[in-house]
Amino acid sequence: MSSVRRQLRRPNPGSGMGRNVGLVQLKSIISQRGDRIKEKMCVLQELIPHCNKTDKASILDETIEYLKSLQMQVQVRSYYLNLHDPI
Repeated sequence: MSSVRRQLRRPNPGSGMGRNVGLVQLKSIISQRGDRIKEKMCVLQELIPHCNKTDKASILDETIEYLKSLQMQVQVRSYYLNLHDPI
């Protein structure tokens, strides 16, 4: 069972907890999740050079392109190392 479902189980009848308690819990969980995503996006934005985008999709696009360029650099360097230093 997912953690969200576990946290949002309906209260037992007669426990005195109303329907609003579940909504408050849901809003809290969604807010916490949003906060964590926002923090992670800020970290990503700081890791990517010259990334001055602010929306999530653009930050992810910049990250993907940067990772692709790093991957290409590794491949090129590996190729040249193998050319000059055969095993």
